[in-house]
Amino acid sequence: MEKGDLTERTKGSTLRNWNTLCFSLELPGPVITMIPMDTSLRLLRIVWGALLASVAMYVLVGEQVGRHHPTVDLMVFRMIAVVAIVTVGLIFGVRRVIVLRALQTLADRPDDAAAGMRWRGGYIITFALCEAIALYGFVLRILGFTLNQVAPFYIGGVLLLLYFGPRRPASNDLGASASTMG
Repeated sequence: MEKGDLTERTKGSTLRNWNTLCFSLELPGPVITMIPMDTSLRLLRIVWGALLASVAMYVLVGEQVGRHHPTVDLMVFRMIAVVAIVTVGLIFGVRRVIVLRALQTLADRPDDAAAGMRWRGGYIITFALCEAIALYGFVLRILGFTLNQVAPFYIGGVLLLLYFGPRRPASNDLGASASTMG
C-alpha cells in the first residue's frame, strides 16, 4: 500500500463522514408552544392599535405632501376602488377560512398551539388587509386626488379595523362557529 492510496482513502472516508453528518441528521421539527390567550390577545391589540394610529398618520402625511392636481386620471381611481372592493372580499374570505376554522379547532381542543397560531395569524392578515384599504386612499392622495375623493378609503379602512378588532373568543362563540362550519 502506497502513501498516496492511504491519503485518497482517508479523504474519501472523511468526505463520506461529512456527507453523513450534514445530510442525514434528523433535526427535530418546529416546536410549537401554546401562547396563552391573554398574551395573544394583548399582542393583537397592540398591532391593531398601531395600525389604527397609522391610518391617522396616512391622513396627516397625505395632507402635508399630497396636493390636488387638476389632471388626475379617474381610471386610476376606479382601478384602485375595484382593488379595494376585492380586498374587502378577501378580508371576509380570510375570516371564514382561517379565523373561523381556527376557532372551530380551538373549541374542540383549547390547547391546540397550531390552531392558536392560525387564529392569531388570521387576525393579523385581516388587520393588514383592512390597513391596505386605507393605504390605497393614501396612495391616491399622493397621486393628487382630493381629500373628499380619498376619504372613503380612509373611513372604510378604519371602520373595517374597528369591526374586526381583536376579541376574546367566548366559549359559546367557539361552539357556534364550530356548528356553522360543518
